[in-house]
Amino acid sequence: MKKLNIAYTCNVRKPWMEDERYGEFEGPATIAAVTAALERTGANVELIDVGPDIYYQLDKRKDQIDLVFNNTEGLDEKELREAIVPFFCEHLHIPYTGSSPKTFINKMDKATAKRIVAYDGVPTARPAHVAR
Repeated sequence: MKKLNIAYTCNVRKPWMEDERYGEFEGPATIAAVTAALERTGANVELIDVGPDIYYQLDKRKDQIDLVFNNTEGLDEKELREAIVPFFCEHLHIPYTGSSPKTFINKMDKATAKRIVAYDGVPTARPAHVAR
């Protein structure tokens, strides 16, 4: 039986990334634990540190990737940040884990997310107004 080739995409926290902006980036212990768990399923795992060249990284590997295990946060893309990898995977026809780009975009816009869940009758807290 052929081994599954999984690309584990995440933002790797470098030693110099002490700033709170990098709090959701993955450290060595987390990367090792996730990689080991995926390998225990019998898969081959390749780590891809997501950066500005992520489209190129996925495109050049698309014929070897069976699945992208996506745990990417992004940084500079603002409200699109978590949608980048799923969007590129869909464009390149690579199966991936996690939510769709549309879901990520909607959840990053709190007003839109509140409207979506309110449509189904889910109660939400009233928005807090910031004094200017």
